Amino acid sequence: MNLMLSRPSLAWHSKNSLRQSHLRNAGLRTWFAEDVRQTALRMTTYFLNDLRTHEVWGIEGESLSLQHATPRR
Repeated sequence: MNLMLSRPSLAWHSKNSLRQSHLRNAGLRTWFAEDVRQTALRMTTYFLNDLRTHEVWGIEGESLSLQHATPRR
C-alpha cells in the first residue's frame, strides 16, 4: 500500500480543522465584541442615571446639583 495516497486526505483534514478553528475563533471574537458593547452600554446607562439622580461634584468641590428633567408630553 502506498503511503502517498494517505497524504492528501491528511492535508485536507488538517486544512479543514484549521478552517473550523478559524470559524470558531471568529465566532468567539464577535461574541466577545458584542459582550463588550453591551457592557459599555450598560455602564453608560448607569452613569447617566447617576448623573440624573445624584449630585454632581465640581472640580473645586462645590456641589452642582442637577435639576430633574421632567419628561415632555
